[in-house]
Amino acid sequence: MGVGIHSGKESLMAMTSAKPLPSQETLNALLRYEPDTGKLFWRRRTPEMFSGRGRGGAVGMCNRFNAQWAGKEALSAKSNSSHCTGLLLQTPQMAHRVIWKMVTGEEPAGIWHLNGDGTDNRWSNLKAHHKGQTPKRPVGMRRSRKPGIWWNGECQRWVAMLGEEFLGTFDTIDAAVDARLGAQEARQTERTVANPTGEAGQGECDLRIGAQ
Repeated sequence: MGVGIHSGKESLMAMTSAKPLPSQETLNALLRYEPDTGKLFWRRRTPEMFSGRGRGGAVGMCNRFNAQWAGKEALSAKSNSSHCTGLLLQTPQMAHRVIWKMVTGEEPAGIWHLNGDGTDNRWSNLKAHHKGQTPKRPVGMRRSRKPGIWWNGECQRWVAMLGEEFLGTFDTIDAAVDARLGAQEARQTERTVANPTGEAGQGECDLRIGAQ
């Protein structure tokens, strides 16, 4: 497989919808996870992992990647929603989603950071919830008068939710509200593009199946 070479330090826009992830096997071949620190690191790669269409062919591409990135922290840029993120195989991904699939093989509807810190990806701080399941509210959380906005007393930050999706933690309630409104608009746009007739039909089901 061809691979993209990225440090995870790019400035990326916050993602409001989950992108399909590579297989658990592929993720663990590309990355190493430290559950006690929550950090991800690039693994050394082998020539067969590259397309060979670059300078020096697969061997040259492999050598350059390993010299520059192997062993360095991956997916460590901070997104607008205060999560660790970066490019993986040329696709923006949230680190906590990558970690969950690396460990469990699953892609849940959402993942809570129990202490409210979206950059703290220690395994003990992550909790998944699935579609149709109401996520358990972390200790110290109380609902505000704004829909989908909570106050986390433990970390003294505002938390934004859109249904079952955890959008991040924010310094001010206005920033949390803006993030939720942006996520709502993005979700509506995606639904319109995927199903322009407004009908729930086979096309949407095919799209979801194809993304597995």
